[in-house]
Amino acid sequence: MAEQTKPSPVKAAPAAPAKKTAAPAQKTGAAPKTTTAGTAMGRMKFAPGSTIAVVRIRGVTGMNPKRQMTLELLGIHKSHYATLVQATPIIMGMLRQAKDYISWGPASTEVMEAMLLKRGETLDGVKLSSAKKPEEIKAMAKEVQAGKTLKSLGVCRTFRLTPPSRGFKDRKKNYPYGDLGVRPSMDDALKAMI
Repeated sequence: MAEQTKPSPVKAAPAAPAKKTAAPAQKTGAAPKTTTAGTAMGRMKFAPGSTIAVVRIRGVTGMNPKRQMTLELLGIHKSHYATLVQATPIIMGMLRQAKDYISWGPASTEVMEAMLLKRGETLDGVKLSSAKKPEEIKAMAKEVQAGKTLKSLGVCRTFRLTPPSRGFKDRKKNYPYGDLGVRPSMDDALKAMI
């Protein structure tokens, strides 16, 4: 008789070691959500409701109509105009869309106070320094820093600033090489323009 051969048992490949997954971290305290603004230099995060100073650096020559409309909605329809806005996802999207024409970032209470005192106007167009006392303007600056809108305080949201005292670094490059985009602090730029 013919001898039957037994099939050789096929050895299975060894199983890959199981991946160890870390247990999800327990949240002890809810951290506040932040709104992100970014440029090529990196991303900055702003707490929701924090006040951001926005200054228009460039004019309208060759501008896309969408960008122009965005700047008009922000209230900065001319060069060297500034406004104070709250950090919300919608506003941050508008700032990113117009990043090639504006500079923005947080401003200190002292700089906001100087802006309100020297360049602020009421909704009727009267200079704020002649309509209010300096103590009232100082209190307004603290309220704006805390999250109140300029309109609720009876102040025009647009500040007409002057060109910087020593000129711009470069109107076409992002900060720190130029003047456009997000900054860690707007204090130096605003002091030069008030």
